[in-house]
Amino acid sequence: MIPQKLALQNASSSWRPAGRYPHLVVRKKDRPPASLGLDDPGVRDLLASAPESALLIGLGAGRKTVSVDLDHDSPHVLISVGTGGGKSTILRTIACQFLRNGAQAHILDFKRISHTWARGIPGVHCCRDIADIHDALIELGAEGHRRIRLAEQFGDDVLASEPDRVGPRQVIVLEETNATMAQLKRQRRQPDRRPRAGSLHPSAGCRARSLMLMAAPMSAWAA
Repeated sequence: MIPQKLALQNASSSWRPAGRYPHLVVRKKDRPPASLGLDDPGVRDLLASAPESALLIGLGAGRKTVSVDLDHDSPHVLISVGTGGGKSTILRTIACQFLRNGAQAHILDFKRISHTWARGIPGVHCCRDIADIHDALIELGAEGHRRIRLAEQFGDDVLASEPDRVGPRQVIVLEETNATMAQLKRQRRQPDRRPRAGSLHPSAGCRARSLMLMAAPMSAWAA
């Protein structure tokens, strides 16, 4: 409240009630960089030193690293902001780091223009038509079931030291999730598109399967 009363912007305050002279300390906060690129100082070093599962998203105030660890925090990412808020940019940032580390990516882009950067890149499978997206999810579901059986066979000790035994990490980028899910529902009502065994269920054993889902809805509540 004090910074607002004093018309101070981007500042924090804290009371120091102890001692002979209680007082208020007001500090100016460091703003995060307006943008961040590969050629900015220190960025390539941060990327090189980051663990394979801990992806660099950006730098916060005081150049504090902003990252998410998809092995230890959560195997999935949900990004929900309005148009122009940077959903596709964050997804691209994460996907590119995974690709650099040997993962395979599946770009499901019903919008068709969100990830043109990925076309023709080795290890990337792009789907733009809803029928292709539907079939890709079915195939990924079958692959997930295959991997979970392998994980059960190998056991936790083996997978902890050799996670690639089930296969390379698979990153699934689901762009425009709200619109895509609505179209998939219509697709599945068609007689030749009934749900089949093997459909993808992202919550079941994804760390063991090395399957990562990254979704970008306009509204997380609607998704």
